[in-house]
Amino acid sequence: MLVLWDHGGGWWGVCYDEGSLTPTGSTDRLIMDEVQQGIEASGVDLDVIGYDACFMGMVEIAYENRGLAEYMVASITTVPGDGWDYTAWLGGIDGTDRSPYAVSELAASTYVDFYTICLGVGLGGFPYTSMGVFDLTNVEDLVINGIDPVAAALVPLTEEYYLRGPIESSESQTPQIQFHGEAFPFTDIGWFMTLLGEKIPDLSVKTAKAVTLLNDTILWFDYVSPDADMCLRSFGMSIYYTISGDKLYDNYLTSNLDMVDDTNWDEFLWALAMTA
Repeated sequence: MLVLWDHGGGWWGVCYDEGSLTPTGSTDRLIMDEVQQGIEASGVDLDVIGYDACFMGMVEIAYENRGLAEYMVASITTVPGDGWDYTAWLGGIDGTDRSPYAVSELAASTYVDFYTICLGVGLGGFPYTSMGVFDLTNVEDLVINGIDPVAAALVPLTEEYYLRGPIESSESQTPQIQFHGEAFPFTDIGWFMTLLGEKIPDLSVKTAKAVTLLNDTILWFDYVSPDADMCLRSFGMSIYYTISGDKLYDNYLTSNLDMVDDTNWDEFLWALAMTA
């Protein structure tokens, strides 16, 4: 098992080197293509890859990690500075069940248990602390046979003015992933597909298949309920979504993401942005 710890920015990267800047002036980090290449070059056969970093529970990241490991442990939301509860997790592994899934679920559950105990202590700005376990052997089916057919069907629909509203409202009604009040361009893929199928019935068969495949991929997901027992309405996995054309192509298409190369998701986002 390999665990990557540090700041995380979703598909944009992980493990930020604050002492090094890129030519554009941003903090250097490992983009997902570099993570993939590094693991492949190591020759190490992983069972599990974990991200002790914010926002890494994304479709794009799971798809990039397919073939590198069997399971991925990551959060759709922010991760507080204390990170995973390594003491409870590693101390809880025994000889009864040391299978890759059991170790993955224990990492996720001890993390949620830790912040449940510490709720209200040092959690300011970290709403809905959560963690998930994803089956990387199913993610290719989810992306290629679930998400891509919906994305391909959405591209021509973006030019139909009476359908743009249902598409945009499907996203706007999904839970917003935030940090200190700032909403990130990551949307819950399960809710987006569910609402899209309800609002555009012609897509319902495709969106229902995508949700089924998503449920096959997300094996475990839980979160810490903040004050007043507020509920995190999430399936547990996010995807990139923006209708800002100038922000879409800055990094998404230049980070060598496999999902960009293999699907129509970026074409859908571009079409939506260009017809706004």
